[in-house]
Amino acid sequence: MHNKNSNTKLTGQIMLMHSHIERSSEQSLETVSWIWTGRFALCKSKMAGTGVLTDKALVVCFPGHICKAVSPTHVSAEKYLVEEARNHVNASGITYLLDSSALSLLITVLWQRIQDAGIALKDLPTVLGGSSETTTDFPYLFNGEPALVCVEAMNMLETSTVQNHCLNCGKTTSEIKETCIQAHMGNHLLRAQCNIPEPVAFEVVQPCAWDTQRAQAP
Repeated sequence: MHNKNSNTKLTGQIMLMHSHIERSSEQSLETVSWIWTGRFALCKSKMAGTGVLTDKALVVCFPGHICKAVSPTHVSAEKYLVEEARNHVNASGITYLLDSSALSLLITVLWQRIQDAGIALKDLPTVLGGSSETTTDFPYLFNGEPALVCVEAMNMLETSTVQNHCLNCGKTTSEIKETCIQAHMGNHLLRAQCNIPEPVAFEVVQPCAWDTQRAQAP
């Protein structure tokens, strides 16, 4: 599966997690961990032939050779989550705990694999915040600030080089201006409305929206 020439792809959902701070009174240390609430991120999806929007699971498909497994700790949800946050935990009340430092290392490893594979930022899945009632928990926040993000990737998104590219197709601003930016954007909107996938390496099976300014990189 880790062979770069393999066509193996993995499909999965995005776990909604809450942060938890463990404080050590003896050493005045804080340990941050992330607890799964038993829920997955949802997105708005328009029913075919109607204008009705429904919530559907946000499912992401990606090349298997860049993935890396992590081993969570099984914990009692009651110890880490407030009552309203654990309504979707299984009947046994057991959920997953992921250490923040382990997740930070995971982000570094994944970003390195993405770079080694030559995958462009435009080919990474993007999610528009505020597209579902569950997005208050995603993208992840810690003390009101973005968390579990790749700083290097986010910095690249903010550079003029990346901003001068369409994140859907990779065309530069100059290339788009040779035709018409309205026509170019209209093409992407029509693709979304007609459920015609964009030709990218990653696929969001249930896309939320297309927004170059508010997109979150992994």
